[in-house]
Amino acid sequence: MLLTEILDSLAGSELANLNCVVDGAVLEAKIPAIVTAINIGLVKLHTRFQLKKRLLSLTVTSDRLVYELDSSNAVSVNVGGYIQDVDDPFTDDLIQILTMTTAAGDNIRFDGFNGVMLLNPKTFRFAEAPEDDTYVIEYVARPAKVIYINNTNIEVDLPDAYLPPLLAYIASRFYSPVGIALDSNRSSLDVSYLQRYETECQLLENKGINTGNYLESDNFTQHGFI
Repeated sequence: MLLTEILDSLAGSELANLNCVVDGAVLEAKIPAIVTAINIGLVKLHTRFQLKKRLLSLTVTSDRLVYELDSSNAVSVNVGGYIQDVDDPFTDDLIQILTMTTAAGDNIRFDGFNGVMLLNPKTFRFAEAPEDDTYVIEYVARPAKVIYINNTNIEVDLPDAYLPPLLAYIASRFYSPVGIALDSNRSSLDVSYLQRYETECQLLENKGINTGNYLESDNFTQHGFI
């Protein structure tokens, strides 16, 4: 969807009574603040619904126990790195590691039973020296950040079905005393919009609407993982 579609929807409903909307349109000066709220909402939705998944090819060697999925450890920027991303550079867009698979197709769980433990969301450790192998990491990826520079006809990384909860989340921030409040006449609307956000998310979950079943990477096909 386009940024202008989100702004028009907000101006016609959720933000219509705030001073960031005049004559049915969002004031240009207020757009950066709205974009900030959009970016936060996008991350929340991509995290909850796992809307974007990607794969990383990882070279594991017996002389290394700890692996951090950070671009500083990628061969595209560090020839000594262990993340194989020459043809598809890793951009530090990792939200959550989902699975790790060996070249033989064995799934490695991050619960300690396989001798592998997550130290933080993007770092894991082998309890014992692993065998040299190529692993494939599947992870939940962050959405592309919306960058507004005097142009509202730009793509926002979100399927259309997720627009209602995004609008509710943005509204909750604008009506919240600790959010991006643009109007002095705030009320309990911030709570109401948060409740609406949760309701809209639950509706999507109940309907089984989830577009996060695709993978965005060339690494897995290059190494025979299909």
